[in-house]
Amino acid sequence: MLNGNIKALTKRLLRKIGLNVRYLRTPGVDLHSDLKFIIKKESPVFIDVGANTGQTTCAPKQLFPSSRIIAFEPGSVAYKSLQKAVLPLSNVVTHNIALGSKCGTLQFTENSHSDMSSFLVLGNDGWGTEQAQRPAPVKTLDSFAVENAIKEINLLKIDTQGYGLEVLKGSSELLTSGAIKVVLSEFIFGDLYKGLPPFHEIEKFMFDRDYVLYGIYNFNYLEAQPAWADLLYFHKSVIPRRAS
Repeated sequence: MLNGNIKALTKRLLRKIGLNVRYLRTPGVDLHSDLKFIIKKESPVFIDVGANTGQTTCAPKQLFPSSRIIAFEPGSVAYKSLQKAVLPLSNVVTHNIALGSKCGTLQFTENSHSDMSSFLVLGNDGWGTEQAQRPAPVKTLDSFAVENAIKEINLLKIDTQGYGLEVLKGSSELLTSGAIKVVLSEFIFGDLYKGLPPFHEIEKFMFDRDYVLYGIYNFNYLEAQPAWADLLYFHKSVIPRRAS
């Protein structure tokens, strides 16, 4: 008790001079630490939607060496880089398609900055130049999971430049059943693209399927305005408990 009182007093004193103490084990501080804490399975299944050139496809292998990773990237140039990036990794499969709310084909716009390529039109805060448009095949995660006998997904990561809600809608059956344990999705607050859904729409979609917002990471601003961040949700069947 005395030790706890000393910690609390120290934190109050530091706040008075403008400092806020946060511990690495505090939820929402370090994404990798939180993923290791929440995902307990030895060989988890990860779905990487919007893998781009492999930035977030390779990272889970450092945290979970025995993980199985399935990555999706519709961009033609980015996909070639993705294939090269995952060559040294085991148990990683890539697909040059997109995931969305319906199966079919959509016009995908390739940007001079590959991480800005999207199905959506650039907004006032967007950057890069539109270089080409091409039809991209689209599947739903629900249909892909059935076709490939995937019963459980330990982490669904979505970084699709404003198209995240459509990916979630196409994963509705998996989400409703709780087959997807953790969701990490980029959310764009700023005017990077036209037609972006509001935050409350995504929050309600997840809440209605029994998912809880666990942490917000990599919060970015453009000209002092919220621009984008990564949101981490877990299904209520997965209840993280930290030691006191």
